[in-house]
Amino acid sequence: MLKYKSTDNAASSNSGSINANGPKPEMLKRNAPITNGLGSQVTVGGDIVIAFDGTKIRNTDDLSTFLEEYTLPNQTINVTIIRVGQTMTLPLKLGTRPSST
Repeated sequence: MLKYKSTDNAASSNSGSINANGPKPEMLKRNAPITNGLGSQVTVGGDIVIAFDGTKIRNTDDLSTFLEEYTLPNQTINVTIIRVGQTMTLPLKLGTRPSST
């Protein structure tokens, strides 16, 4: 589990966490610092992927499994993301996986 502490003065006493259900809405601030399970500070920012074609994506295993079992190269899928506190679904055209050589 990742722990979060706000750097916003108004909310400096608030803390939250990222769990299997995703982040709390107040955590969805660009460049918000969080502490990972090892106690290291990391900066989080950008889009948060929450689903592919309506299938919940909770971790990299879910991501890998979905791509392996349900998609093909050059297929277009719908990706649901959280961007700056707003949930949106966008089309994404998949490419091919790079060779492992």
